Amino acid sequence: MGKTYKGWRAEQQPGDLKVWKEVPQSGDDGMGQVQLDPGPSQRLVNHSPDGFQWGYSGSGPAQLALALLLDATHNPAISVRLHQAFKSEFVAGWGDQWEITIGTILAWVRDEAVPA
Repeated sequence: MGKTYKGWRAEQQPGDLKVWKEVPQSGDDGMGQVQLDPGPSQRLVNHSPDGFQWGYSGSGPAQLALALLLDATHNPAISVRLHQAFKSEFVAGWGDQWEITIGTILAWVRDEAVPA
């Protein structure tokens, strides 16, 4: 069982966004939720000091795309190189609630990282 990333708008106010990753808990069969921190991705490229956003093609969605790729791959160079394409293909089209697995992210990265 791998990570699943989830996001939802708690209210229709800016800033009321929640982005979580569900991770397997060691020692049992359950999953735990941990809020995704924008800090590591902002240290690479600070598109959005205000944090994450999704559902359009802008700076907040770029920050979320970079954070998801960085958390999934642990590879800063690949994450920076691919995050704008990931934003366009996934993040910009998400609605009020979304979910994506680490498997989906890593499969997309493998497909994109292979030279044509």
